[in-house]
Amino acid sequence: MKLFIFSLLELCNVLLAGAAQLRQQGRTGIFHGNLGSSSSRSEGLLQRRNATGTSQAMGKSSPSLKLTLANHNGIQYTAAVLLGGQELRAIYDTGSFEVMAISKECSICELHSSQHAYDSSTSKSYRKGTKGSERHFFAGGTVLASEDYETVEVGKAGSNVKVDNMPFWQVTKTDMQVFLNKKANFTAIVGMGHRKKRVDSDAESLVERVGIDKFSICLLPGLANPGYLTFNPEHNLADTAFSKLIVTGDKHWSVDVDQVSTDLNGTPLHSCWTYGGQQKCAAIIDSGTSLIGVPPNAAVMVKTLIKRIKYDCSNLDELPDLVFFIGGKRFALPARAYTVHFGLVNGKPSRCLPAFTDVSMSLKGANIWILGLPFLRHFYTVFDRAGPSIYVADQGENCSPALKVKDPHRIDALIDVKGPHRKPQLPTIADLTQALLPSWAHDNELTQL
Repeated sequence: MKLFIFSLLELCNVLLAGAAQLRQQGRTGIFHGNLGSSSSRSEGLLQRRNATGTSQAMGKSSPSLKLTLANHNGIQYTAAVLLGGQELRAIYDTGSFEVMAISKECSICELHSSQHAYDSSTSKSYRKGTKGSERHFFAGGTVLASEDYETVEVGKAGSNVKVDNMPFWQVTKTDMQVFLNKKANFTAIVGMGHRKKRVDSDAESLVERVGIDKFSICLLPGLANPGYLTFNPEHNLADTAFSKLIVTGDKHWSVDVDQVSTDLNGTPLHSCWTYGGQQKCAAIIDSGTSLIGVPPNAAVMVKTLIKRIKYDCSNLDELPDLVFFIGGKRFALPARAYTVHFGLVNGKPSRCLPAFTDVSMSLKGANIWILGLPFLRHFYTVFDRAGPSIYVADQGENCSPALKVKDPHRIDALIDVKGPHRKPQLPTIADLTQALLPSWAHDNELTQL
């Protein structure tokens, strides 16, 4: 995948260097999914059906748990997951379903000094699968992995989110550069994807198996601030602070987009405006994507916006919002949300970069926007599997939903004077050379989802 933000700013040597590395890496770090495999999952069915977890189906209440997500250069957010008692750093990804881990058997993998691989030889709960290894193909390269079984605990030992005999993919070989150049700040992935069609127990994700119906994600803006993932958060989703969005995707957390707009010196610019005769769009809210993915029919509008960003970020408060109209609601991202700082020099940003990447994907005839980490840093987002729906509120203090807004149809950080006031959003420091692209993206011109 090419990043059009880099071609627009081609005179900036530091950005060009980052772009070259990112193009080589593709989705650096997210290696999950079985997009390239057509083999049957019938083998080992008995083993999979024996997997158990803390779930409503077992007569237990659905567990609640809050995880702190460590911020790695504004591009990767990780929390702990235990496989057979071994703690690994994981990306919790709304764009996938499987649990995956880099294996110690991956002899060519060169991991970051803070990370370590999963070692099945030291686990008492590990069980080998009956199938051989399978290849998985992604924009950033290929992985070879085997499906085995392990006890998986979310967060820490003794967690109330635990599954025994959970199928997981053990990566034994890869050509993805992020795992060969010590760049990845994680060695595992936990999928939390949405799918409309119920699957057999052999293919259930961890959240499906444990019975987690809702989870929220909120990332604090700022230089190196963390984020939070909460399973079954205790919120009144009927509160007018939350906007309910109906999930329309069969295999993605996607919603229909009415239009996207911005302003050019008083002249409105639109894309995806179906009432204006433009190509319709949908948006996928994805915690595994570092940037905002822009479809081809919105590229001109976004390029116009990007050209107005000053090198040193000095005019961010003067730039227009990028506004998404979804389900009749207005979601505005200010410039501080759709830009990142590339490092600091004497306390000031050394470079101001737009947090966009171009994508060419289609879902049910609609072009796709990807609302990745910049969206989750600005809003408080609840994913409801039972709906299926997504609830979005303005982000209040300490990554909590702001409970009062001026207009329930306008969700853009305009807090009611009686409610909690939110400080202006802090800039985010990010290294785009480590950016993650969607796990389900392939290196072709158009992907039909």
